Amino acid sequence: MELTPETVAELEELVARIEELDPAEVPEPAARLADLLGRILDGLGSE
Repeated sequence: MELTPETVAELEELVARIEELDPAEVPEPAARLADLLGRILDGLGSE
């Protein structure tokens, strides 16, 4: 997976959203962020 400007923007959006949440609301956005980071790392490892 290439680290495109769109991917960076998505990461920034997810991190900003997580920072604004009540701790009880963090699991869903955190899971999305972990999934996206995992896809990025998988893509970087295959290059």
